[in-house]
Amino acid sequence: MNLVKSLFFKPKLSREAFEAYFHRLPDNIEVKWFRDRNFIVGEVTAGENKFVTQGKDADDLIEMVNDAVITVNSIPKEYIEAIRQYKTYKPPLEEELKLRNPNIRGAVISVRKNEKILELA
Repeated sequence: MNLVKSLFFKPKLSREAFEAYFHRLPDNIEVKWFRDRNFIVGEVTAGENKFVTQGKDADDLIEMVNDAVITVNSIPKEYIEAIRQYKTYKPPLEEELKLRNPNIRGAVISVRKNEKILELA
């Protein structure tokens, strides 16, 4: 029954709560990444939190970094998807191109939280 409810009856999200949870996320993060065989490993510093995540490619790593930052900041389940869909932390184009280039073995990316999300949400 809970599965049926979750598929058909999504709770209405509060704009104020969305903004509060969004502001809970750090303004800046740093990702020191390197290639390790079939994965890109990212050592993430997000505020006072430090953790490691990995992805199979650039897009996967970007998604995993965003998911990890959301998770360590205790965003409630019903707001995770709303925040995740906007890719809160997306690297600058120059840095993303490095991440996509298999000849570059590693680099450091500094990413600022995308505040324009609040205008779109």
